[in-house]
Amino acid sequence: NVHMTLDPVIEVTDRDFEQKVIEQSRTTPVVVDFWAPWCGPCRMIGPVLERLANEANGAWILAKLNVDNNQRTAARYGIQGIPAVKGFRDGQVAAEFVGAVPEPQIRRFLAQLAPSRADALARQGQQAEAAGSLDRAEALYREALREDGVHPAALLGLGRVLFQQDQFDEAITTLQRVPVGRPERAEADGLLAKITFR
Repeated sequence: NVHMTLDPVIEVTDRDFEQKVIEQSRTTPVVVDFWAPWCGPCRMIGPVLERLANEANGAWILAKLNVDNNQRTAARYGIQGIPAVKGFRDGQVAAEFVGAVPEPQIRRFLAQLAPSRADALARQGQQAEAAGSLDRAEALYREALREDGVHPAALLGLGRVLFQQDQFDEAITTLQRVPVGRPERAEADGLLAKITFR
């Protein structure tokens, strides 16, 4: 069981963008640098992003996309001026900037991509729940929701824990708040159906 370390800097194309950026961003944030060889400012910002990606030690991945060779993806994201840098988390653009901005601004952009405190609390809640400590899981999910009132994983987790504790009324109102269109919604709907069946 060798832990595969992801290369911190990769090249992506129209062909593998979905897999290497969208899918990958569900587990690790991916920063996409839309650039072209003829673009002067791109040559200024590229090395800074690469250095920060190497320093980040796998916390996020830098994906470089040459817009000349990959016009479909560039068009899909409405790239007009380059360098354009977009940070993906959970399959969606979570932060972005255009132009050769100074490094402190790039670091602020990266901070927006880092998993939020609510994300961390929801993950701890899932671990507590898996370990069977429902009270601790409930407390962690509630704390996550104080940070972010519509956090899908925290809402789903809290609903699940309440369901297991037979607190059906609150479970229902909590699960109904899981945002539609999120992957968590399917599981929430399944639990709602079970509760209604009870």
